[in-house]
Amino acid sequence: MVIRAHGRRQVPLVIKGVAAALTAPAALSLIITTFAEGPQRNRALGPRSPTACCRWCSR
Repeated sequence: MVIRAHGRRQVPLVIKGVAAALTAPAALSLIITTFAEGPQRNRALGPRSPTACCRWCSR
């Protein structure tokens, strides 16, 4: 990844980071409010954990 002091590559990265920061908590709250506590919620939250980890590690 190339980061330039006055380059055009910083703006899309900032937009991507802000969008991720806004959508991740919204998606989690949607899952938590949609599914009742128990096996259904666990099944809905299952795929979210590894994907969130992979996004964090791929930076």
